[in-house]
Amino acid sequence: MMATLSVVTVALLMRVHDSGHGPWATSAVFVVLAVPSVLGMTVAGELADRVDSRRLLVSALTAQLVATLALSSRAGLVWTLGWLFVFEAGFVLASPVWTALVPRIVGDEGVQRVAGAQMVASSVAQPLGAAAAGLLVDRIGHLRTPLAAAALTVVVLGVTLALRTRRPGHRDPAGRQVRRGGLDHIRREPVLAALLAGAVILVIGVQGVTVVEVFLVRDALHASASAYGLGELAFGIGSVLAGVLVARVATDAGRLRTIVGGFALTGLVCVGIGLAPSLAVYWALLVFLGLTNAAANGCLGPIVVLRTPEHLRGRVVAVVSGVVSAASVISLVAGGFVGTRLGPRTTFVAAGLLGVAAAVAMGVRVWRAFSPGVADAARPEPAAVGR
Repeated sequence: MMATLSVVTVALLMRVHDSGHGPWATSAVFVVLAVPSVLGMTVAGELADRVDSRRLLVSALTAQLVATLALSSRAGLVWTLGWLFVFEAGFVLASPVWTALVPRIVGDEGVQRVAGAQMVASSVAQPLGAAAAGLLVDRIGHLRTPLAAAALTVVVLGVTLALRTRRPGHRDPAGRQVRRGGLDHIRREPVLAALLAGAVILVIGVQGVTVVEVFLVRDALHASASAYGLGELAFGIGSVLAGVLVARVATDAGRLRTIVGGFALTGLVCVGIGLAPSLAVYWALLVFLGLTNAAANGCLGPIVVLRTPEHLRGRVVAVVSGVVSAASVISLVAGGFVGTRLGPRTTFVAAGLLGVAAAVAMGVRVWRAFSPGVADAARPEPAAVGR
């Protein structure tokens, strides 16, 4: 799924840039990618916990397939953004389903190892998809490139139909559907509440650099679309290394240290990217950025899942994703505004400094909330492995 998202995103970014639109148009692309998670977090979480997982996945992937085919047609910016919204809505619907399925397959004790393996897999697939998209845009153009995403979606749909493990939907002992929401659980769990608050601050401070990255590569560094795609490949190399490392993290204390430290270093690397004198330095820094960012995110997901009862996992994952996406929308809009006025280099430096400050604030609150004894007592019992 990440490879498909990369192909679509890079193809559309190149289309927007080469059509003469400025940072506001690229900001619109990223906002559209974030909005479905914000609007659909409650619905996606409820469906993930209450409806058969295979039915949801097939529906979501079918919507994505239709959208990728539509994105290969000639259309204006508004039409393109509309189909991108449909594509991302399918992704939002499927994400909590996949996350909640993992503990049923491997048990709670295997979640962190699987998180590492998934990080490696996505870190390979996402940059390869981005790099391939850049090459395809250079050779076959913007319109045909989304067809590669359509082919990948068909493959994922086949894997989904072959998957035997399912979540049939949960009901309480009286036969009524469980109505407690994911946000209620997060509020009652101090570590998750502190992590979510810190993540929101961090995302608002840093996410906006995504809007101006294409301008840093194409205009400040005077590189091609292929160079932009290869930058995603460099980012993926660091993410692969992070996936190997996070699989070895075995405690909540270790996960929290990795999350806070990883995000703080991510801010520092953004400062360096803004000052990069050449494409080679930019690529090298992207390796470190992939390592620090992926290490933090690779521990954030498991700690959220492991501190949540099985019947609430879809809702909690969807709430976290939706709230972070809402912060992304704010940051991306701000990134378009700031990038237009300050340029890509200054925007990267300013965002990086804000990211470091946000990570420090996050660390203070998380460690005040974290108590090993209380944390262990608050943990839900391990979910049984089932089909």
